[in-house]
Amino acid sequence: MKHCSLPPQNVQTVAVSINTMLTWTPARGVGTPGFRTLENELDAKELKVFVLTGNLWRINVEANDSDFHLEISAPDGTPRSDRVIVEIPQGTRYRSAREALVQRLTQLDITLHR
Repeated sequence: MKHCSLPPQNVQTVAVSINTMLTWTPARGVGTPGFRTLENELDAKELKVFVLTGNLWRINVEANDSDFHLEISAPDGTPRSDRVIVEIPQGTRYRSAREALVQRLTQLDITLHR
């Protein structure tokens, strides 16, 4: 969603489990160089807002764009569990989500190095 318009303020969210997400087929065009551009229609799942619960295993601040990438497994996950990656982009549209994450990590005495 980071390069697209944000959903309306009253958008409905859909609760989904990590295990369900792991069964989904990849979005259209994934794996095809040059397909995932603003000119191509988004996959239907990319037009929804999902809420999930899981174990956070790793956070990476991407060097090329400073996006936060969060690796999340199912709540009962182990270090070897399959994971999904959730991205929180930079920019004013996502400032509150990024600040909420940093605030919670600070409460847990975890520091992000950018």
